Amino acid sequence: MILKSQNGRSMLEMMFVLAIVGILSLVTFWGYEMAMTRYRANEIIKQMEMFAFHIEQQFEAEVDLIEDFD
Repeated sequence: MILKSQNGRSMLEMMFVLAIVGILSLVTFWGYEMAMTRYRANEIIKQMEMFAFHIEQQFEAEVDLIEDFD
C-alpha cells in the first residue's frame, strides 16, 4: 500500500476561494459606485442651494437699492 501525502490545495478549493473573492469585489465596487453617485448628487444639491442663496441675496440688495431711492 502506497501512502500519498497531500501538498497544497485542491483545484475545487481554489475555485471556491476565487468565487468568494470575486463576489466580494463586485459588492465592494457596487457599494463604491453607489457612494460616489450619492456624493455627486449631494454636491449638485449644494451648488444649487448656493446658487439660489446668491440669487436671493442679489434680489434683496436690488430691492434695498430701489427702496433707498423712494
